[in-house]
Amino acid sequence: MSLPSLATNADVISRAPDLVIDHYQVEMLLGDASAIVRTYAGRDWVDDGALSGVPEGIPGLVAMMVIRALRVPEGVTQETTGNYSVTYSSYASDRLYLTRTDKAFIRKVSSGSTGAFSISTYGAVGYLGAEEDEDWT
Repeated sequence: MSLPSLATNADVISRAPDLVIDHYQVEMLLGDASAIVRTYAGRDWVDDGALSGVPEGIPGLVAMMVIRALRVPEGVTQETTGNYSVTYSSYASDRLYLTRTDKAFIRKVSSGSTGAFSISTYGAVGYLGAEEDEDWT
């Protein structure tokens, strides 16, 4: 059983009204993009077969993945200028990807944190509100 898409044709059209689309192709790409997002997030946001608790912004992110895939020139997935080189793909689904910003957003909304971080434990006296102990030798 396939899971429902995290975005709709309307989400794509509202973000790219100038884009001429094939609604069937967009539906397929939305399903593929949703699977990529779900895999990265480690969540499916489905309860009893219906979408449940999808964080705000996820439908827009999925729609933008599809728009990026559709706006790439037909079949070109990579191009180099110096010593000309080009890579072709005939499938728009091969051009679905998450940007670094997309990944950071998904991590934030799916787990509530931004990942690993560090806290500095050194610095000038007083930077944590502590005063210098003058009796220390």
